[in-house]
Amino acid sequence: MQLNVQEIDLFSVFSFVLETTAFMSPLPPEGTPGTPELAQLVAIDITTTTTGEKMSLELVAGRGFAMALASNLLGTDPDDPAAEQQAFDATREVMNVTAGSIIPTLPGFPEAGYEMSIPRLGAFDANTQWETFTAAPGCIVVDVDGQTVAVRLRKR
Repeated sequence: MQLNVQEIDLFSVFSFVLETTAFMSPLPPEGTPGTPELAQLVAIDITTTTTGEKMSLELVAGRGFAMALASNLLGTDPDDPAAEQQAFDATREVMNVTAGSIIPTLPGFPEAGYEMSIPRLGAFDANTQWETFTAAPGCIVVDVDGQTVAVRLRKR
């Protein structure tokens, strides 16, 4: 069994997760999307336990998206201090749910076992890394309530 990450409908899975958990709707961006401000990378690894094949689900978003996401999940205003404090924790949780939603779409599921890592947060320089990140095969770039977000699933 060979994993082909290009066959995964990442847009549909990510959209479903955002719409059902945070009441946010990702849409294709109008025109050339801008780069996210104060961007962070959130990544989670998925490993096939039967073959050891690995892939990584990665999201790049700015602080504005993270705060809007947290406020929607918490049911608060975007300028609420709780939303600011929980901003990137909320993003990690959405990535956890997205990865968990991808697994049933992978080849061989459920016979082929899959494991997920804990979502991790990393630095991301949108000025130097954005173009390369978004040019990767299978990367989707969406507009979520005025915030640019990129998500990709890649083999490791």
